[in-house]
Amino acid sequence: MITVFDANIWIAQLGLRSPLGAAARFYLKRTKAGLALPEVVRLEVERNLRNRLTQCVTRIEDDHRQLLTLFGVLKALVLPDPAAIEAKVNDLFGSLGIDILDVPFSLSSARSSFLKTIDKVPPSDKTQEFRDGVLWADCVKLLEEDDVSLVTGDKAFFQDREYSKGLSRNLAAEIAPAKHRFSLVASLSELIGDFRVDLPLDEELLVQSHLAKNAQAIDGLLSRNGFVLGKKTQSIESSIRDGKSFHLVRRVLHGLRGQKGCRRRANGWCGYLDGRWDL
Repeated sequence: MITVFDANIWIAQLGLRSPLGAAARFYLKRTKAGLALPEVVRLEVERNLRNRLTQCVTRIEDDHRQLLTLFGVLKALVLPDPAAIEAKVNDLFGSLGIDILDVPFSLSSARSSFLKTIDKVPPSDKTQEFRDGVLWADCVKLLEEDDVSLVTGDKAFFQDREYSKGLSRNLAAEIAPAKHRFSLVASLSELIGDFRVDLPLDEELLVQSHLAKNAQAIDGLLSRNGFVLGKKTQSIESSIRDGKSFHLVRRVLHGLRGQKGCRRRANGWCGYLDGRWDL
């Protein structure tokens, strides 16, 4: 499977650095899906990011000058200079931690797109989007190698410009003879919506972390009831399943519910115990 993200996805998800973008990168790694980057997408994303960063710096500088006029003295403002902005733009795709297949701009893709603007057919039927036509032609080429999934929020690729109707009929007819499968997805959420991964829970590490953060509160509660917290001598489950130990642990956790800063964690552990062992 080869996945292609349109420029609107890269831009909206901050170069796949947003929480949803990070989930998409994890999805690509776990499913071993390739990530292709057409040059037309790269150029648009880089240009957009460069302009947005420059505008942000300009806006902050203007606001800072206004504040300085009113307050007279402010702390020095440190913002990225043009060189730092250019370095960040150049590093946008190289620091993702995933392999990227670059798709160079080609004359054949340009020609295919130009013909679509002349014929006024999707994805160039309304505004004569030359870039969209090139992106589509690049996806058609990639379809010769593997299954392709195009993720785009651009309605120009969809029948009647409605996401629910799927790929435009003329585009579907164009790839009908392809031996590989093509899928059109409108968002990253839709792409990874059915993706599930079982993550192992290290109960020992969880207990250690809880004790480290709440040791003072736990020791105080134990001491008031005539107990001390000793070293672990057996498994957590076997210790807790022993009747007296179980009820002691549960009593301690219920007591922590009233301790400031511990209430949320104690509630979670009480729910865990109540659900795991019959009382």
